[in-house]
Amino acid sequence: MKKDFIVQDFNAPPHPRGVVLNGITVRLEPLNVENHSEDFFQSNSLDVEGENWAYLPYGPFNTLKSYQTWLGRSRFKTRSHFLFYCSKT
Repeated sequence: MKKDFIVQDFNAPPHPRGVVLNGITVRLEPLNVENHSEDFFQSNSLDVEGENWAYLPYGPFNTLKSYQTWLGRSRFKTRSHFLFYCSKT
C-alpha cells in the first residue's frame, strides 16, 4: 500500500477486549492477574539478564507482588491489552 493511499469512509473496528482466541495447539485469553500472574512472573524470571525488558519502559520485576501490582494497574490503560498463552498439549 502506498503511503498516500486513503481509504474512504474508514471506521476503526472495536477493540477485541475479552475475546478468547482458540487455535489447534494454543489458546490466547485475556490476562487475569489472579489466575495468570504467577505463571507469567515465573516465565519472565527465566531471563536472568533482563534482556526481555531491554526496550520496554517497565520491568524487570524482582518480586511477584511488584509484578502483580504493575499488571493490575496496566490492564486498565486503554492501549494495554495482554493475552495469556495457554498450551493445549
